Amino acid sequence: MKKHLFKLLILLFVIVLMISSGITLCYQVTGATFDPIKKVQELQSQNRRDEALDLVQFYEENNTIEPKKIEELKADLEYSVAEKFKAIAMGAITGKVWDTFSGIGAIVSDFFVWGDIRDLGIQTWKFFTNKKTDSIVAILSGVGIFLSVQPYADVSVSFAKNSVKYLKRISGLAGHNSILTKVLKGALSFKESKLIFNLLKKNSWSIPRTTAILSSISNIKYLESATKLITKFGNTGRVFINLTGDAGLFLYSTIPKRFSYIFIKGFKMNPMAFVGITKSHLIIHTLKILKKYHLAGLMVPFMGLHLILSLLPPYAVAAIFILTAGYLAFVISMKFKPKFKKGEVQNA
Repeated sequence: MKKHLFKLLILLFVIVLMISSGITLCYQVTGATFDPIKKVQELQSQNRRDEALDLVQFYEENNTIEPKKIEELKADLEYSVAEKFKAIAMGAITGKVWDTFSGIGAIVSDFFVWGDIRDLGIQTWKFFTNKKTDSIVAILSGVGIFLSVQPYADVSVSFAKNSVKYLKRISGLAGHNSILTKVLKGALSFKESKLIFNLLKKNSWSIPRTTAILSSISNIKYLESATKLITKFGNTGRVFINLTGDAGLFLYSTIPKRFSYIFIKGFKMNPMAFVGITKSHLIIHTLKILKKYHLAGLMVPFMGLHLILSLLPPYAVAAIFILTAGYLAFVISMKFKPKFKKGEVQNA
């Protein structure tokens, strides 16, 4: 009995190892096209300096690219103390938003109503001088004046208004179906406004970082998960969301809480593999079906082995997959091989 049980356990382990190595190989192949340096340069070309800097800091913490290149990128992207103070002051005085610090200045000025009055005055002056006006900024400024007594709603309106200004200076932020679109339309409930407020606060009041995250998420139910992920893992959480979006947050939600640190550690060690899985519609839909029927726990052994296997080079993972698949094929062939009794002659 024990012998049969031992054989069964070995067979189950080989099956799990084969599936895990196959999935890992799929992640590595689909994620191999991700170029970390090219991604930073792409964000720079879109004037998304803060997101590019977050990515460089993530690469530096995890030794993703060589130190010399890190220093070159940081020299281009990091803010000096003088730049920070100047941006905050200009954001508060003029209301213009082009980075995190000018956005902080603009939001602070909105707390004192001055910002809303200033922006409403600027748009009114543009209207009467036949210059191009921004009706969204004007409307949100008017709304902001009346909502000054409601902190969550007022901050959400201020965020939406200053995001409009910021988005005019950049390119590349996603989609019509993202939460960001809903924010800019002002189509938020009080509860959703509170979630935006909490996300903005956890992002250190950074408009660029918050708009990037909101543009990466299309499902409002992941907004709280995103905030918790950033609270728990800081910049790594932001980078994870920006690189993997809804699919990454769904994947994270299927993992038991006690394994969340291991999951993020795996991402830090091999971000390309996780980018690969979130691009695989088959794997994500399979996980959704398992979660729907409360079977997500079945993924724990597979995910544990995946985290280990993702540290290996693709050729080693491929070798494990081929060996385990070959072993299973051998076991199956032996199981169905015709058996002959002792002394029985097999006909040719």
